[in-house]
Amino acid sequence: MDRVELLDATTGRTKWLDDPVEIRLWIGGLNDVVLIPEENQEGSVGGMYVIGFYEGEERKLWSSPQSIGDVYYETNELFTGQIRLLFEREFSTP
Repeated sequence: MDRVELLDATTGRTKWLDDPVEIRLWIGGLNDVVLIPEENQEGSVGGMYVIGFYEGEERKLWSSPQSIGDVYYETNELFTGQIRLLFEREFSTP
């Protein structure tokens, strides 16, 4: 993975991260996150944050605070908080 797309679904704004060190550090900060799949996998509607993980021009995976790919997870405050902090940091600067 060499690029990450951040989509703020509330505003439609998009930012790209392409610094490999920054990407590895953020992903490394998720090492202690334990996600538990929801029993009901019908999904939910909408979400404030969407993250796309790319190799070149090809999106390999997408994620939100509620899901990774097509798997929905119970709310995890650590995971949600890390995503929120990333978006606040990236979208607070022009």
